[in-house]
Amino acid sequence: MQCTIRDRLLKRKLSSKTLKDYIAANRQFFNWCLAHELITANPFAVVKTSSKNAKSAQEQRQRWKTEDLQKLFSNDAYRKQNTDFKWITLLMLYQGCRPSEACQLQVRDIKQGELPCIQFSDSGDAQKLKNQLSNRTVPIHQTLLDMGFLAFVKARQRAKETQLFNVTPRGADNDWSKDYRKTFGNILNDVGFKAGQRATAYSFRHTFIDELKRANVEEHVVSEIVGHKHQNMTYGRYGKRLEPEQLVEAVNLFRLDDIDISLSA
Repeated sequence: MQCTIRDRLLKRKLSSKTLKDYIAANRQFFNWCLAHELITANPFAVVKTSSKNAKSAQEQRQRWKTEDLQKLFSNDAYRKQNTDFKWITLLMLYQGCRPSEACQLQVRDIKQGELPCIQFSDSGDAQKLKNQLSNRTVPIHQTLLDMGFLAFVKARQRAKETQLFNVTPRGADNDWSKDYRKTFGNILNDVGFKAGQRATAYSFRHTFIDELKRANVEEHVVSEIVGHKHQNMTYGRYGKRLEPEQLVEAVNLFRLDDIDISLSA
């Protein structure tokens, strides 16, 4: 049975990183089974992901360069997009969230208290998250507040809208970000970024994470902010989730002082 689980996993069309994470989790589980004499051998003991046709970690996690961000945000192809599109882009950039997490937000997910926060959840119709730890409450970046994000949210409230953005999930998997990513790809083409050699919408998240790493933010704090699984059992299994007040300083360590970003056309 254990070998069947292993073989089925290896045949799935998963990214190199996802497959590596699954293998690590299974290896740990079967080590526990082995220690408790429930099995005689760990089928994942020597399993490794193949490097054949795999991109390097740097390529898989390509980030935006400062000059490319400036080129993107100053180009008419981007500037002519509507306000929804621009806020989705800025949320990914300044909050480190996934494209689908930004696109599926509901008005009620924005908490406008003393410390304004975003609750990324799967409690609404068709909302979904990648994993359990993706369900999180994160302080809103000060730059977004300064740009008027809460005024945008209040306008949606007054209009009695449920969704924060006029976005519809598409496809058999109800992908909230499908239309956004298609439009964003067209913008990249118009700006002159070559497919296969350029950062993408998902790269905003990588940029955010990379900048916090450079700012020496502890890994478990970054994980709380972006909804990653913790990389070790101490934090992952026994650690208590951090409160938004404990995350606000780290969120605001992400800065782009040299880039002119505007909501206007």
